[in-house]
Amino acid sequence: MIATQARVIVFVGMLGSGRTAASKYLTEHGYPRVDFGQKPTEATLAEAVNRSLLEVPTQTAEAIIEQIRNLHSAGQYIVCVDGLQAWDDYVALRKAFSGTLTTVGLVASRRTRIKRITEYYGNTPSRQQIIEHDWHAIEQLNAGGPLAVADSYISSEINDGLIDELNVLIRRIEERA
Repeated sequence: MIATQARVIVFVGMLGSGRTAASKYLTEHGYPRVDFGQKPTEATLAEAVNRSLLEVPTQTAEAIIEQIRNLHSAGQYIVCVDGLQAWDDYVALRKAFSGTLTTVGLVASRRTRIKRITEYYGNTPSRQQIIEHDWHAIEQLNAGGPLAVADSYISSEINDGLIDELNVLIRRIEERA
């Protein structure tokens, strides 16, 4: 499908909620992905754990906006964004792509998220460090804001349900493009 209107799809949610899995699924279906964060290397993960806070290196909202505009200019009219947590970044994206930004909140229980994080990173971050990260994201990044104002929500508690919901999302995106 050839889109006629540039669209930006942003997945929001807490660490381990399925943002990256969702954005990678859209990438597998032909939509480019830009990422605020990246998986920490062993060195940065060890450093973060030593500080008792799992932090992921991030790009600025301005850099992400530029990447999205470059993709739109190159003919990629639907772009997926992963890794957005901070309210300020959400506000910048909303302003830059007013009317064409769709946020999708991914939610999963703390238990499910801790299990996913432990499987992804190994046992390096402890349960307590993951909980501390949640508090940091909520209190310092205001990560609850983008999730609270999401345009729609998907429960990522069960992976098969997530895939079904993402297929529905893809159809809706293509219909509106």
